Amino acid sequence: MNTIAQITDSYDNTKHTLQVEKFQVIPHSADNSLVIQQGIRQWQVDFTLQPSDEMLITGLYGALDSNRQASQLMDQLFAYSKSAKLVISNDLLTDRPELHMSHWRNVKGGLAIDRAAFYQIREHWLAPEVLSVAPDVRVEVEGVSEPVPVRPQTPDTILYQRFIPELNEVFSLRRASVEEDGERFHRWQNEPRIAEFWEYALSREELDDMLRDRLSDPHCEPLIACFDGVPFGYVETYWALEDRLGPYYDARPFDHGFHVLVGEVNYLGRGRTAHWINAITHYLLLLDPRTDRIMGEPRADNTRILKWIEHTAWYKEREFDFPHKRAALLKCEKHDFFQSTVL
Repeated sequence: MNTIAQITDSYDNTKHTLQVEKFQVIPHSADNSLVIQQGIRQWQVDFTLQPSDEMLITGLYGALDSNRQASQLMDQLFAYSKSAKLVISNDLLTDRPELHMSHWRNVKGGLAIDRAAFYQIREHWLAPEVLSVAPDVRVEVEGVSEPVPVRPQTPDTILYQRFIPELNEVFSLRRASVEEDGERFHRWQNEPRIAEFWEYALSREELDDMLRDRLSDPHCEPLIACFDGVPFGYVETYWALEDRLGPYYDARPFDHGFHVLVGEVNYLGRGRTAHWINAITHYLLLLDPRTDRIMGEPRADNTRILKWIEHTAWYKEREFDFPHKRAALLKCEKHDFFQSTVL
């Protein structure tokens, strides 16, 4: 039995509450049939797995409230089958108008969507507050050789959330705050294993000031990463053109990057690392459709993270020298990510 979840969150600006309703995906006694259950609701899905690595959906029994709920069911089918494509048969479409979903294309026999396309539909994963794409207006920024886009403000909300079937947990990202996260940020930065690489084993007051500085800087964003609403790590995203990394490669205006630390030791490894790497990458590629590359620059001797990227669409391009460290230049291309990554 596979357990699949869908988030129905009531976000609280003080507590950041996250409620999760779980789906159970159960093989039916009949061949090529599944029962998907959510609480007292359930749907039966009949399908055929095609040699072309696609799942043909031939039957769907159970009421759907909207196109959005239909899309949520499609997510469960992608997660269960690992197929490269879903196809809804024409016979089924005749009686189920709610299955005529946006971004699906007409093919012989029905409507289809590729996995690579489905996971680029921003509305499935991002908060409504960040769906609007900022205009491309350029301004001069001190220390940057060319005008850069005006960067949008980040709202104080859960920005991204996605259920990870293999972990049976929801990964989410929210904006950090000094009030809520100052103590844990101080504790994390003063952990010896983290201080070795981040080199910010500072006082609470200094680290609070550091967070405030990041929160006021339009080129970067401090975020808290959570599993099932429990904070486990700090993620600092940045627009690479304005960052210290910009002069060291052919930076483009919408290249994004991130630094990350796992603060809670019980969230280290155990098969989680590749999942949060993929989830953060997914978030940044969705945040602005003009972003084609995600960059990274960990210390070249950070063998743990370099080992884990081997299980993702990321790759190490080369090494280079910052004034303060020898770094590995890491890169993930948008096309490669959506073609090769099974979310």
